[in-house]
This record gives sequence, C-alpha cells and structure tokens, in this order.
Amino acid sequence: MLHFYVLYACVHVMAGKHAHAPGKHADQTGKTQCVESRVFFAADDCKRQVPKKHGGLLQKTKQARSWFECQEVHADTWIPADPTDHVSRLYEAAARASDESALAALLSPLSPQARATLAPSDLKSPFQRTFQSSGGPGSLSFFLLGTGSSVVVFAVSNLDDFQFADLAADVSSAGAEMNADQSKDLDFPGMAEDAGVQLSYHTVISHRDMPPPGGMSPEP
Repeated sequence: MLHFYVLYACVHVMAGKHAHAPGKHADQTGKTQCVESRVFFAADDCKRQVPKKHGGLLQKTKQARSWFECQEVHADTWIPADPTDHVSRLYEAAARASDESALAALLSPLSPQARATLAPSDLKSPFQRTFQSSGGPGSLSFFLLGTGSSVVVFAVSNLDDFQFADLAADVSSAGAEMNADQSKDLDFPGMAEDAGVQLSYHTVISHRDMPPPGGMSPEP
C-alpha cells in the first residue's frame, strides 16, 4: 500500500437561483470540479504548491472560486483506476532523487523489466527514459525525466505507436535542454498537443465551496 499526496486544481462555480415555487426562489447547489495536477510522496512537497495567502484561494469572483489543494491518499498505485474509455489520460508524479522510498513508490507502476534498467545512480543524475506497457485498452506509456535532484514520471493511457514515438523524441530533446538550463520547465501537455494527442485528466466532483484548512483535505 502506497502513501502519497495528490495536488488538485479546483474550481467552484457559485450556486445560482432557480424558481422553487411561484413568487419564491431557492439556492441551486454549487459544484466543485477538482482536476488532478501532480502526485507527491511527501506532504511538504505537495503543500508548497498551495498558496498561503487569501485563505488559499487563487481567484475569487462573484461567479467562481479557484484554488489548489492536497489530498492524502493510501492506495495500491498512484495511477487511479479510471474508466477504460479509450481517451489519453495524463497522470504526473514526482519524487526527490534522495528519497529511496519515494522513488520506489514513484516507479512502482512500471514493469519489473523496466525498473531493472534503472540503476540507483541513474536516478541521481540527469536522464530521460521512456517505456510502453503492453497493448490493449488502458495501456500506459511512461516518460521519465530526471534532473539530478528529482525524478518526474508522466504516464499517458492509450497512445498509439506513432504518438508514443513522437512524444519520446520530444521528451528526450526537451530534457537535454532542461539539463543545460535549469530554469526551463517541461511543457508535457504542449508537447502532447503538438503530437496530436488530446489529453484528458482524472477529475473528481464535490460540493465543497472553499479550500480545506491548511490546504490539505482528508482522504475520502
């Protein structure tokens, strides 16, 4: 069982008004949509992404509120069991290169054969690797990027061979540029779009209308 923290980007659309009876109105329940952004294996790493000002809110208008929040999770894998709907869903997770237990959890969705190609010294140096799981519905493609201080894994479901090859080449090229210029970030969604991949994201719906205290929501 893994223990990790999911960073969600949440948007709450304010409740509206609708006719409840002649001459009366009642509140319509608002809805919060939270989209998974990245998985971390240390609470502090996740909470650093949550703004401390304005009660954790990124934006507040009359119509909507938005914020980041972390959710503590215990599960067998950091990749959710989404429906097999043949879309290309992106999952992203990161771990510090110095944290061996976090790295083991990060790499756990890879096949034993793929993990065997990654020596401990590889994970502490800049590198790029790609792996493709067996075909079929829900098959996953993995793109690994190491900076020397951290390792990031992008996992995408249902890529065809051409899309996988295009993204693998782009990640390798971008990774080399990042190692030369540490200020650069990898725009994986942008690269996927250039490769003709329309990404989807794991999403949860709730009726909570504000960020949780301290930016950390309890496990559902």
